[in-house]
Parts: sequence; structure tokens; C-alpha cells
Amino acid sequence: LGSLFLARLPFKQDSNVLGNPLKMRGKVYRKGLGVHAYSRLDYDLSGGFQKFQATIGLDDSARPVSAPGTAPSTGTVVFRILLDGKLLEEKPMSFSDRPLDLDLDIAGGSLLSLEVDFGGKDSNAALDRANWCGARVIK
Repeated sequence: LGSLFLARLPFKQDSNVLGNPLKMRGKVYRKGLGVHAYSRLDYDLSGGFQKFQATIGLDDSARPVSAPGTAPSTGTVVFRILLDGKLLEEKPMSFSDRPLDLDLDIAGGSLLSLEVDFGGKDSNAALDRANWCGARVIK
């Protein structure tokens, strides 16, 4: 992949990591965060929040591609949600997985970390485009 492998793709607010609408399984999400593996976003919860909610999955731009005579290449990621460094939820996902709704208890926490890791050695990291749609904390 040459220099593309070294490219940095910063997270995007209210768009996918490429700057296009957040879209999973054909549904467009107006609000959320678009990232590329590996990413970690840390949020200070000093406001006394009770819940974290989001719909997670791979963006439609991560659609599998294949060259003639080869198996399709697809992105796979692992979503992790940590509260004060402790794992709350971990979900491996690939493009073929349906988006997943999260509703997690974060009461008493100080630091919320949203992590998207590479999904495995057999995946194509170029397609590891993940979304945290509708991501919000609730008091």
C-alpha cells in the first residue's frame, strides 16, 4: 500500500471518515462519528452521565471489493467501549453484520473511550471504515 498505509484519517463528526454521509445498510444517519481503524476517542464525563447510546457498524463505503478470480476483500473491525480503562463492551464486526444498537450504563464513570481496532490478520485494513451513529451520552 506504500504511503497509503501511513495515511492518517482523522475522525469526522456527522459524516463517515471519507467526509460523506454516515450510511449503514442503506440507511443514512444524520448524526454520529466516522472513524477508520485504529482509532480511539476519549471523552471526559465530568458532567455525571448515566448512559451511552449509539448504533455501530461498518460504513457502506466499506463494501467488499474483489478482483477477478479472487475472494472479496472486506473490512473487519473490533468496537470497544471502555469506562475509566475498563472494558464495557467488545464487538467484532464485518461489513456483512447488521448495525448494532448499544445502550450502556456509564454512571459514575469519568472517562469514556470509544475504540475501533483492526479486525484480523486476514482482513483488508483499507476498508476498516466504522461508524458510531447517533452516539450520545445521557444524564
